[in-house]
Amino acid sequence: LAADGGFRGVAIALLPPQRLAALIADVSLGPRGAASLRMADGFDLLARAPALPAGKASAQTAAVAAILNQALRVSPQAGSFQVQSPADGAERLTAYQRLAGYPVYAMVADATDDSLAGWRSAAAWSGLFLLAFAAASAVVERLATRSQRQAARVRQLYDEAPCAYHTLDAQGRYLSVNATELRWLGCSRADMVGRLAPTDFLTDAGRATFAANFP
Repeated sequence: LAADGGFRGVAIALLPPQRLAALIADVSLGPRGAASLRMADGFDLLARAPALPAGKASAQTAAVAAILNQALRVSPQAGSFQVQSPADGAERLTAYQRLAGYPVYAMVADATDDSLAGWRSAAAWSGLFLLAFAAASAVVERLATRSQRQAARVRQLYDEAPCAYHTLDAQGRYLSVNATELRWLGCSRADMVGRLAPTDFLTDAGRATFAANFP
């Protein structure tokens, strides 16, 4: 300070790096995520959780510095980048932010394999489900086709039987009638179903006999 009675000298505060490591030790970023504090000038590592293996700090700093310099030219205060770690080979997406008032960057890194694991698992299950659904659909389609063929065969047997077949509702009107009976009576199915009854083709005496035998 100036010679006006104020302090004139140098004050130095020492902060053990372990204290900085304690600040980020509880950050939860998945099995291979990481949090770190780096100097703004040179990106020297101040603290990292989890700690890097012995002898890996220099290689890690060099890898981070190479791509962080590019990111800072675009966004000097905060941003993100992706880098493969030389320490463990993991590829991580890292977000950084300059701490206000300090020449330090705080960084959090999420391993892409960890963050995509849930999606990949879901995609795998979805794929298996789609395969199972496709297989089931094919089986159902085959059964449906077989059922349709059988139904067509039954309809053919019903229609082409050598005798007349029909069903009636509670009022005695035709609900269904086979082709043989239609040919015998000389009518179309549309003319008969829901409109006519067998008694419409009988004489008065025949209707009386029918009523007596089929009340």
